[in-house]
Amino acid sequence: MTGAGFSHGAVDRNGHPIPLGRELAEQIWPIAFGDSTFDRSSNLGEVFRLANRKSGTLLRNHLELVLSVDSENIPRRYYDWFSLPWHRIYTLNIDDLDRAVSMTLKSPRALRILSAFTSTPGDAASRDHLAVVHLNGRMVDFPNLTFDPPSYGARTSLPDAWYQQFVTDIVTRPTFFIGTVLDEPPFWHYLSQRGSKGATAETRPRSWLITRNLPAARRELLSEFNIYLVEQYEEEFYTEFISPNVGELKQIAKARKALANTEEESYLVDVAGVIASGPKGDANFLLGREPTWGDVHDGFAAQFDWDAEVIEDLRTMSDGTYIVHGGSGTGKSTTMLRAAAVLAADGNRVLWVSRDTDKSPSEIRAGILDRQPDYVFIDNLDRFGDTGPSFMDSLMNKLDTTVFVGAMRTQRLYRLELPTRLTAKFKPAPHLSDSDAIRLIAALSKGNRLGALLQLTASDRVDAITRRAGRQLLVSLIEATSGRKFHDKVADECRNLTGMELAAYGVACCADSADGQYLTSSDILIAIGAANNEGVKAVRALTRDGLLTDTRGKLRVRHRVIAESAVNYFRSEDRLQEWMEHLIFLCAVKYTPSAMTRGRYGRLLIRFLNHDFLKEQLGSVIAVQTLYGSVETILSNEFHYWLQRGSFEVEVGDLGQAETFLLQAQALKPDDFFLETEWCYLLLKRALYAPNSATSTPDAEDALRRLEALMTAKSEQSPHTYHVYLNLGLKWLLAAPLSVGEARLLRDNLRRYAVIAKSQFRSSNMINGVVSQVERRLMTLSLEQYENK
Repeated sequence: MTGAGFSHGAVDRNGHPIPLGRELAEQIWPIAFGDSTFDRSSNLGEVFRLANRKSGTLLRNHLELVLSVDSENIPRRYYDWFSLPWHRIYTLNIDDLDRAVSMTLKSPRALRILSAFTSTPGDAASRDHLAVVHLNGRMVDFPNLTFDPPSYGARTSLPDAWYQQFVTDIVTRPTFFIGTVLDEPPFWHYLSQRGSKGATAETRPRSWLITRNLPAARRELLSEFNIYLVEQYEEEFYTEFISPNVGELKQIAKARKALANTEEESYLVDVAGVIASGPKGDANFLLGREPTWGDVHDGFAAQFDWDAEVIEDLRTMSDGTYIVHGGSGTGKSTTMLRAAAVLAADGNRVLWVSRDTDKSPSEIRAGILDRQPDYVFIDNLDRFGDTGPSFMDSLMNKLDTTVFVGAMRTQRLYRLELPTRLTAKFKPAPHLSDSDAIRLIAALSKGNRLGALLQLTASDRVDAITRRAGRQLLVSLIEATSGRKFHDKVADECRNLTGMELAAYGVACCADSADGQYLTSSDILIAIGAANNEGVKAVRALTRDGLLTDTRGKLRVRHRVIAESAVNYFRSEDRLQEWMEHLIFLCAVKYTPSAMTRGRYGRLLIRFLNHDFLKEQLGSVIAVQTLYGSVETILSNEFHYWLQRGSFEVEVGDLGQAETFLLQAQALKPDDFFLETEWCYLLLKRALYAPNSATSTPDAEDALRRLEALMTAKSEQSPHTYHVYLNLGLKWLLAAPLSVGEARLLRDNLRRYAVIAKSQFRSSNMINGVVSQVERRLMTLSLEQYENK
């Protein structure tokens, strides 16, 4: 984190040092006060505000003159500073030292220079770049800079994405404060957010302030923030500590870049290589943890009859697609891992697509095509949403000797209508058999995890497992070994949490339940607004107690079924809306708008803004409306937000509000297929409220015509479009003042599009229901009733 003193060693294009705060205040004083003597008690922010009020043009010209660094005369050490393995660089300065350095910098990571006014933390998410964030703006933002006390106060009075991210970074990472004596108001604001130690053990990493001439009172305050003073100027610190080690530090930067690239490429896992490393599992798998390669290779995952059936099916296939599906916690992932490991042991080239990758479908496709595997396993196939069938088809068309194996929940399988849209063999998870239960009990015994089963006879143990909820292995395991109802046990775990631990667990459960997504510690702290000592302690406590699992910094609830049960508990306690608002805020400040469906933050945001999802999760119309309203400020420029908010009001709320929200969406993305459908839905619903009004017939005719155009377009097809047309078209036919000819035309069109819809979306309950309704009603419709209209 750099202040004005960091840039002081560079010079402007006239050869003058980049000014410190007091020097700059004296330079711009004449713009504000003319020939009057400089008042040394006036601070830079105050003088800046008055100078900008007197002549913004003169002020801007002067700032550009003295804050533009001469790129031909940059001291060598600045290139080294920007080449070190920093996580991120923040600055309060508005000079362009970073830009000047970047012009000739040779470093493993190029600089990505960002202004907090025109970017979000999502824009910094790049393994190939080192982000330099100007928290108070850059010269190109003038006059919209956070430079004086009033503008700073206005800025910090509202939620700010970069301020939140910065506070979280300095509470979770060692931080160097360079070139400041901590007299800038922003620094104290940030440091206060970092929090004091309080009565708890210190959990924040140690940080350092590099400066001289620090007032005694501030020196004493530093210990409260776990910051240690190094009494040196920037150049002195560089000479003593950085320069002797700069070669080693740059090698670390290169190594980290290489490691990051390796991890990025590891989204395609070579299963044979993983198994060859001899991973081992542990008995905690039997208590509800998500499965790992070690659990099926040398661990405690029992092999069931279904596993053997799936493996044998796949051994007989030489191409095509095979979909494993079942309910929550039915062992789909464990079966997939075991099948992949066995097929790799058979000598096949087997790839596993990691569920945590941010790669786009096209990039994943390219990676698979490059490897030419025999089998490709994709757990949680529904992560691709509506594009899943086209993704799989494109792969099968290119690789005609590869078998593609996917797993997903049965409910999502039919909601996405995969049986009618994807040519594949579908393998449902069966109920547990007695032989399955016997193997599971043996695994529990091996891992010393029998619990309440220990006191039962062998036959009673089998009965205790098989009488549980069908194929839900996780539920069966926990209920049988604990002797308690699964959901009661989860609810008790939630009740035992308070304060920040409860909030942290709540947002983690919401993320995992909604989309199977992990969160980092930084994510959780931003979401719950607790980037301080207590927040860090809370997250660590959850991992220590086993409520969250930590896999290389990726935090998850120990199983998605547990997360879903916890979400049900939070809903019953009226806490769910709060956790969801926290998560929406996190995703809104971290996602990349240009790649919304690619990153995990964007995918989560899409999920949590979906009006059907919110209705299902929150139930109450008022609760959904309140949530949408609470995040409006931070999502005011997001098309998806306005589309979903407008769609919700069309369905259950105020049509006037719906029109406003959909027009907001239209201004951001005017030619969107789904927006066009919702607009037609709005027109028809409004027409049906008063079918005899002068505007209703033109609105309805316009909507029906536009829906027909959408349904005949081959580029995009959605069952929702057909449903709106058939459902409201039928209602309009029955209620509108149509002539015989108009009624006959609409009747015939309804019949025609009902046939098309039934053909294209055979497995859609929504389409089948509305088609049946249309067919039944049209069978008894007489055109004679329109004779006198």
